[in-house]
Amino acid sequence: MFKLLLKQGGFSAAVVAITGALAPMIVGFVISYYIFNFPLMSSLFIGGTLTATLLILYIGTFFLFAPIIGKIFAYLISFITKKLNTLDFVPPVIIAIILVFAFAAAFQTDREIIHKIEESLNPLIWIFTPIFFVYVGLQINLRAIDFASLHFWALSAVLLVVAIATKLLAGLSVKGTKKEKNGELQWTEM
Repeated sequence: MFKLLLKQGGFSAAVVAITGALAPMIVGFVISYYIFNFPLMSSLFIGGTLTATLLILYIGTFFLFAPIIGKIFAYLISFITKKLNTLDFVPPVIIAIILVFAFAAAFQTDREIIHKIEESLNPLIWIFTPIFFVYVGLQINLRAIDFASLHFWALSAVLLVVAIATKLLAGLSVKGTKKEKNGELQWTEM
């Protein structure tokens, strides 16, 4: 899909699509963290202030260093691929990068081999995605959350506003023609 966006919509359309996909993932990570640790914290705002600050610092550090490390791995994979003249080792390496460096590695992968990597990884993605969501769903204990708590609903509202605001800001910050921004591009089947 991103290849189609890059071809027809240019870099701006791909940035909007990637940002739109990343923002909910980050917010989902934060929400999952609080849902898993909610029983351990006496309050999300009073007892959890230090925990929230550490989480924000962790995410900030990740976004500071992950693109640099991802770029290094992309050059390394590209170099090894050209030297060995084979792509057989690439899927296990990409899976390792995804597990360790999550988001950033996927954006830094060399453009020449990304289509072949996507084809190689599709069966694994089809298998592991449902397993991951079932596992996470089974781990969540909704009884531990006090749905009558004002703190819980305040945090939920803040996260909802942040998710919506980041999507709007991503769309507004992209440069391009009015036609590109309004999504009036010609879409074709892949």
